[in-house]
Amino acid sequence: MNELFTCEQEKQGYFTTKLLMEITVHEECRNLAKDLCYRPLNEIHYDDLRYYEELTQDEVEELLDEPDHYFVNYEELLRSFYRDGLLSDALLQEYNLEYLSYGGYDTASYSFEFPSEQVENRASLAEHIRKLWKTPVRIITVEEMRSVQKIKTHDGKQFPYDRSYSRNIMLNTYSPEGRNDLCFCQMCLTPKPKGYIEVNNIEISPEYFFSQLRITLCLECSKKFEALRRNDSIRNAFIESIIDYDIYDESTVEISIGSGDTITFTAKHLAEIQEILKQKPKSHK
Repeated sequence: MNELFTCEQEKQGYFTTKLLMEITVHEECRNLAKDLCYRPLNEIHYDDLRYYEELTQDEVEELLDEPDHYFVNYEELLRSFYRDGLLSDALLQEYNLEYLSYGGYDTASYSFEFPSEQVENRASLAEHIRKLWKTPVRIITVEEMRSVQKIKTHDGKQFPYDRSYSRNIMLNTYSPEGRNDLCFCQMCLTPKPKGYIEVNNIEISPEYFFSQLRITLCLECSKKFEALRRNDSIRNAFIESIIDYDIYDESTVEISIGSGDTITFTAKHLAEIQEILKQKPKSHK
């Protein structure tokens, strides 16, 4: 079912992954394939492939084929696999390929639906948050060679403060369905490549670690939000608006911030934030 290609690499079995072996003419048939004008493997494009499995580490390494980059279109291949959800963020980071998630699309050419999620069981959600507050994870500052933030569990244990954990949760929450390379800005509602999205905490100096207290914003809106958040009256009014909002059957909720901007949440995300803020001990408000 696949078009086959000739591989000019002299070493037999140079490529060993299923992805490439399935489309490479066997060495014994290479000369015949050349006579029949089969195309060379190193010139393949993503559209030449019929491969729908998530790429493994070995497959990524073969497509990169560093340092020579045998595949002329390796960036197109990897970017397309990522666009279709077949290349993980972890492998992008491991091989310093994050730039492949940037750009490469025209927003006007796509139509996406902002994520929505109703609150199915408010009592269950409140109980879940109540359990989290029984053993809260505190953000602390520890003096080392320099001051760094760590997280401290209720029993005194300290761990590195991994911001990527909360970032990935929020990026996935506000990604358009079927596109793991994009994420909505909750302020301007524009889908952007994940590399152009910042994840901001709604609190200016959080004392406790809750990944739910974050929002996804494009670079421009992030700077605007940070400026608004520095204003005590605007920030406090924003927090109070979140706490006081009465969620009914809606799937998305808009909360005003400042005089002319809003932050859009899924109803479930807003409910989680509400419960965290409502159950926060009085002494920590």
